[in-house]
Amino acid sequence: MTETTPKTKPLAMLRTLYRPFFGILTILFVLLVGGQVLFLFLPYLQGKIIDDLATHAPLSHSFMLGGIILGVYLVANILNYLRERYEQAHLDYGMPQFIATHTLERVFRFSLGQHINEHSGLRLSVVNKGSDALIAFINTSVYSLLPFLLQIILATAAITFVSPLLGGVVLFFSLIYVAAQYRYNTTFLPTMKENRKRWNDQSKYFNEALRNVKVIKLSAKEDAIVREYDTLYEDKAQTSRAIWFDYLSSYYWRTTLIYFGQVFALMVGVYLVSIGAQSPGSIVMLIGWMGSVFGNVGNLGWAQRQMITQFSDIQIYHDALDREPAVKDKAGAVELGSISGRIEFRNVSFAYPIAPAEATPEVSSDDDETAGEGNEEDDVSKEILRDVSFTIEAGETAAIVGHSGAGKTTIVHLLLRGYDPDQGSVLVDGHDLRDVSQQSFLRRVGYVPQQVELFDNALRYNMTFAAAHPETITDAQLDDVSRKARVDQFYDRLGEKRFDVLIGENGVKLSGGERQRVGIARALLQEPDILIFDEATSNLDAENEAIIHEAMGEALKGRTGIIIAHRLSTVRDADRIIVMDGGRMVGVGKHAELVETCEPYRRLVEHQIITV
Repeated sequence: MTETTPKTKPLAMLRTLYRPFFGILTILFVLLVGGQVLFLFLPYLQGKIIDDLATHAPLSHSFMLGGIILGVYLVANILNYLRERYEQAHLDYGMPQFIATHTLERVFRFSLGQHINEHSGLRLSVVNKGSDALIAFINTSVYSLLPFLLQIILATAAITFVSPLLGGVVLFFSLIYVAAQYRYNTTFLPTMKENRKRWNDQSKYFNEALRNVKVIKLSAKEDAIVREYDTLYEDKAQTSRAIWFDYLSSYYWRTTLIYFGQVFALMVGVYLVSIGAQSPGSIVMLIGWMGSVFGNVGNLGWAQRQMITQFSDIQIYHDALDREPAVKDKAGAVELGSISGRIEFRNVSFAYPIAPAEATPEVSSDDDETAGEGNEEDDVSKEILRDVSFTIEAGETAAIVGHSGAGKTTIVHLLLRGYDPDQGSVLVDGHDLRDVSQQSFLRRVGYVPQQVELFDNALRYNMTFAAAHPETITDAQLDDVSRKARVDQFYDRLGEKRFDVLIGENGVKLSGGERQRVGIARALLQEPDILIFDEATSNLDAENEAIIHEAMGEALKGRTGIIIAHRLSTVRDADRIIVMDGGRMVGVGKHAELVETCEPYRRLVEHQIITV
């Protein structure tokens, strides 16, 4: 099974993102045009002053022209002020906000399974670069490319009006330069896009190193990581140098063409003065306009180079975010309220999808159950679940056990609608989850993973995050839930602020057991009808395991529970134990029954994968 590839063209995405700002950009462009037109008068006025000097006109006339020049500068300055004020008021903050909101909406469209299976550091790098590039692209277009083009067009038209011959010379060299620039940059874009993808590997490695500083320090691998990063960087840099050396060679060849054009046009101007066709002042005016044309023709190359780099990042961003979600609500999906919590897996088979290479720069997983095998040319991935059927009645606690890779976590992912099964159905209270609104169902499910993820915020924020109305939760309610989740056992470490104490990035100020208890409290404040513990005690010492086990027992009262665990102490009292082996369900029952009747379960106990 392969994920759906992008449907929307990058240019269509740009139109969609920029459409709300077309009116604002139009006004800004008009103000820019006003400034450009004003500056066209400067060479004309300067030429008139030269003619006055040549003809010994009254000095007062030249002073008057100087006053007009000052007036042009002042009006242009006022226009620039108004433009920047308008830009600050309507664009500088509005566009980043709109793009950030769009990005979050696109990211949140993807299913839980897609987020689990993809490299979060790489996705963050792609999203950040793409978002920045979207803003830079429009800035380069409005404030560089369009003004450069406008100055070229207006100045060439003015030159042609005064001297058709000189205008023809300027137009000829300009068109040759622009055509050569366009042709080169068109072929340069695919190369640049591939180069930007290569640099994403470097960004991923750098982010991984920062994220795993503790592991690196404990392994005394600082020097090795620095050397590896330096080698990786140099490898990418060598390729980039070759690309940019090629670009620079082409750029300076085109720049030489512009120099020829400038000198040739200057000589034509000298010739026109020598035969009396133009006055010296006219040539000063024409030289000023020619400088504007040729200078901005050169600037076009710079602007296009910037836009190619930006558009490469935008395309990668587009490829990453424009894929179809693995799971989508049907039209008219059922909105669930409170549920009893009866769960049924009916003949479920499932294999993780393969993300196309061009859509997802890398697929990664921390769990060998969740990594699909294959590549973009092989659509057959490893089947994780095969014809799995079981029922958990409302109010029961069921444990799911098995070797690593047996399919335990995949069962939870399907129940949370990270993906839909390839065959069979997952039902809750008789509803096929494919017919149910995802949000309405997930509001009824609490989930406590092996590694509880916490925000760099106050304890209160983290405990109440999943609640429907966190702002209404009182300290008395927090105290009640804290007793159930055993958070109250580390009140003394929180100090006077207690629930308002900041717990650091991912709860760094808390121990592993304390983070698990905060996760349980968060799930309880959600008031779920189904509560899932996914290896919630696997990384804890015996003391903390006992505390979490007590908290789990308290939390599971009156609701349907699912426990994924390796330790017998965590699962032996479950109402039913589901045994997975090689993607199949090979046993279901209570502990004593399974020890007698289920060989895979007995091996788990004997080998102390589940310890007594």
